[in-house]
Amino acid sequence: MPYIRFGLVVLNSLAFMGLLGASLRFYRLEPSQRVKRLWLVVALASAALVVGSLQRLALQAEALGWISPPTQTTIVEDWQIIQSLFVAAIAVGAFLIVKGLARSMAASERIAGSILDRVSHIDPSGLDLTQREHEVLESIGNGLVTDSDLSTALHISPSTVQTHIKSLLRKTGLNRRQDLIGVAYLVDSEGNT
Repeated sequence: MPYIRFGLVVLNSLAFMGLLGASLRFYRLEPSQRVKRLWLVVALASAALVVGSLQRLALQAEALGWISPPTQTTIVEDWQIIQSLFVAAIAVGAFLIVKGLARSMAASERIAGSILDRVSHIDPSGLDLTQREHEVLESIGNGLVTDSDLSTALHISPSTVQTHIKSLLRKTGLNRRQDLIGVAYLVDSEGNT
């Protein structure tokens, strides 16, 4: 039975190390700074879990007689200090990250509310959009706003993108490209009801 416990603790440790590695990988690859911060919190928490699982490995190794009780006691005490430092770092780091995200999300909500207020008068069913205009609008709703991004995603020239944007602005009665994000939301909401 002690060997099974040891094996389970090893698997547990490997799982936490895998979670740590994956969260660091996603942190590096993530383009959004907000989401990147969340991956950092996951990485910090994973690191604390790794330290805790290493402590449990020492306990299991002592139960199997692989290390002496005095050595195990030293290891466990040292790991407890390290784990406490990790937990403190996670708590402070997570607090600062969440505080920054909350501020950023509040600003985003104010901006989104402002955009939705400006487009609330638009009836999506009465827009009479072409298929390509729908595609442009959907892409804008997915965060592609620049001519370059839209042209790459839709495989059309930047001047064709500008033509579609002008048409969308004319049909909606708007004069700012950013407001089309709100229109994309309205069209998407109508399509999902």
